[in-house]
Amino acid sequence: MKKLFNILSITILILSLSSIAKADYLKLNYGLTSIDSAVKLNGTGATIDQDDEGFMISAGSKFYGNFGLEVMYYDLGETSIKGSVGDKIKVDNAGYVFTTAGTVKNETTGYGLGIFAESETTTGLGTFSGFLKLGMHNWDRSGATTLIEEASKSFASRFYNDGIDMYFGIGINAGITENIALNISYDSMGFADDGSLDNAGSLTSIGITANF
Repeated sequence: MKKLFNILSITILILSLSSIAKADYLKLNYGLTSIDSAVKLNGTGATIDQDDEGFMISAGSKFYGNFGLEVMYYDLGETSIKGSVGDKIKVDNAGYVFTTAGTVKNETTGYGLGIFAESETTTGLGTFSGFLKLGMHNWDRSGATTLIEEASKSFASRFYNDGIDMYFGIGINAGITENIALNISYDSMGFADDGSLDNAGSLTSIGITANF
């Protein structure tokens, strides 16, 4: 329910911004996510789940030929670590110990601005367009825990953190009507907080594209 509420809220926001900026398209995608959280299991019984479901909402406007600007918001879902008392993990090579059994979670969200290029073709099967995009995104991994013992008090700054990095995406639109298309997309975002594509997370999704 929370994720559905977030989707509806962000959709309304970007629809409003799209109207103001006279966007050429609006996309809503939902799919499977995978995240490199930099967590390593230290030979104990702890387990980690870095796969979830997520969504992306984006709007774009062309400024020169097939090139344009895009703004987007995404939610890649949760990363969770389940451990028993005494289980050890490492985050960025720093060691931590579970002092209480349970599950530690964070949720990854963010927004970005980038450039896209699109090429369209029409065949006997319909109208198709392929696109590439590249930009920067501001991300946040939210959450909190009291299950982890840490002498340096650095777990929160490593597992619940934020930053700015690169992202890229690739996909294809298949026209259904003059203004509506189905799309299949793959998006990859860096989470190293060094402006790169390292420690990447991804969203493999299907969605609807509304062309204005």
